[in-house]
Amino acid sequence: MTGLIQVGWARLEDAPVVTEIVNHAYQGEDDSTCGWTGVAHLLGGPRVTVEQVSVWIHEDPRSVLVAREQNQLVGCVRLTALRATVGEISLLAIRPSQQRGGLGSALLAEAERHLATDWKCQIAELTVLAPRPELEAWYERRGYRTTGKRRPLKPDGEGYGEPMQPTLELVEYSRALV
Repeated sequence: MTGLIQVGWARLEDAPVVTEIVNHAYQGEDDSTCGWTGVAHLLGGPRVTVEQVSVWIHEDPRSVLVAREQNQLVGCVRLTALRATVGEISLLAIRPSQQRGGLGSALLAEAERHLATDWKCQIAELTVLAPRPELEAWYERRGYRTTGKRRPLKPDGEGYGEPMQPTLELVEYSRALV
């Protein structure tokens, strides 16, 4: 991390920048602008739209956590309550130019803290697009373990983009928060 990072909840006016960060981190403008988390070789199209992000923030103002450096959004993560004591972490994204500096780990830890403290969750779940061994290993180094649940990624509006391979799967991971 390069400077003082402030973490807080996204506001409706942040939706366009959150969308930009997510889409650049996952899809990039081209191969040279995609971050190490990029999936442009596996999925086509945008990962999220401004409308989707706006709806999430409007429906639950505590659903998108953002990181700011010098008042500029540099990262985000979405939180969702799945069950009474289980929260989901998704769309963890850092501006590609600021990746590999520890911001993703810090934002993930802050998301976990909010799930445990504010939402009283005991377990965090997330899914990883496979095959992505480097990303799976990254989450495993942070204490996440596969649940053994896998499901095929379908081009049915799940919000992942258009699969470029027929065998893509989502692998579920979880981690105890307490």
